Amino acid sequence: MKRGGLFSALLVASLLLIPGTQLIKAGDETQPEFKDAWNDTIEYWDIISGWFQEINDEKETLRITMRMHGFTRIGRSNLIINFTCNDIIYFLNATITFFGIPKSTIAMYDTYNDEWQTTQVKTNIDFYRNQMTFKIPKTECKNLRRGMLITDACATASYIHCHFLDQFPLIHNLMHDTVYGDNYKIKY
Repeated sequence: MKRGGLFSALLVASLLLIPGTQLIKAGDETQPEFKDAWNDTIEYWDIISGWFQEINDEKETLRITMRMHGFTRIGRSNLIINFTCNDIIYFLNATITFFGIPKSTIAMYDTYNDEWQTTQVKTNIDFYRNQMTFKIPKTECKNLRRGMLITDACATASYIHCHFLDQFPLIHNLMHDTVYGDNYKIKY
């Protein structure tokens, strides 16, 4: 009995030491890849958490959800999420207009072939839960395939609060928040 327990412990320990066998947690709301201190910016557009997610019914879609504090429909907001997957750098740029309308694009830079590619991304905003979800089509993004590792994740949010004085906009507050994320292994 002791030999079996010792053998199992040695097997697990050796797997943890072999490169490429590290355990990568899957993203969800309870264990997000992005974590940030609450209220570390002045009052608007503060990143709280974010996670990569894949759903069994939508295997060709990689979702990124960001939860924000101070999420508002008033003001101009930008959220940039960048990450790397197999020598391709991805830049997701989401802009929320003054009227709460999102426009999101993902740009991919292939460092090996020195090529750029862009595609539109569907964006869902849940003002009640203070979160945005981006649906990235894997079919249009190189290297977002099963087993690939997403690394170097970083999210930056910026917010401009304006008011108008005699038809000229005055910038009242310009603030930003940056948070770095953990690795994520693509499941499907």
